[in-house]
Amino acid sequence: MAVEVKEARVDDTTMRYVCFGEGSKDMVILPGLSLQSVLTSADAIAEAYRVFAKDYTVRLFDRRVNIPDRYSVAEMAEDTAKIMESLGLENVYLFGVSQGGMMAQLIAIRHPHLVGKLVLASTASKFETAKDSDIWDKWLTFAKQGKIHELNEAFCEDLFGHELCVQLHDVVLAMEEATTKEDVDRFIVMAEGTENFDVYDDLNKITCPVLILGSENDTVLDVENMKKTANKLNCEIYLYEGYSHAVYDLAPDFKDRILRFYAGEEG
Repeated sequence: MAVEVKEARVDDTTMRYVCFGEGSKDMVILPGLSLQSVLTSADAIAEAYRVFAKDYTVRLFDRRVNIPDRYSVAEMAEDTAKIMESLGLENVYLFGVSQGGMMAQLIAIRHPHLVGKLVLASTASKFETAKDSDIWDKWLTFAKQGKIHELNEAFCEDLFGHELCVQLHDVVLAMEEATTKEDVDRFIVMAEGTENFDVYDDLNKITCPVLILGSENDTVLDVENMKKTANKLNCEIYLYEGYSHAVYDLAPDFKDRILRFYAGEEG
């Protein structure tokens, strides 16, 4: 399977993205907050989403190349929508994860012609951390203090759970060694850009079919908000038991649920 890293530019916005698959349908993936560009894992991403490659042409967008000192989720969404339009995309099968799910909601609200079906994973319509959680503040504190080891360790553990992170010790260590000061500065800007996100009152402007997937055991974002969001949208929601925030990478049937929903079957 051919995997390409491409670049698109509109005015002063340059965005890079991974492209793979040969299907006639357009699928767009918006990833969550990360310590390093997702493009460093282009081949692994394509392999993880191989099941979509036959029927879909898949594009996974990174954030813009040169992010400003302040960069809200709304601005991230507008930049992405602008790039999607420049590529002639419309009525796409959109899949947004965590912060990417927040962006996806905004795109569906403000640019409904771009979205045909929407899957939201481990995300929220209003930024609220999990009950009694200080995870977000902890990440930002480590980042601002330049504690790369602590940041990488906490980020992995909070997303994937302690046991899996122990198993992935060598991978986490390699990530730590590859993380630069520029990566950390970028992380801070994107994390702070999430903090005032709230589209709950505008959810009725989303007109496409929506599926919400997540975990009952999410310790990053508030699960109750996911349930409220599904209720407001009157859409299907499925919450896994026993998985962490990164259920989208861990549950073996997660991508099958997306495929069934996109095909018009139950998620």
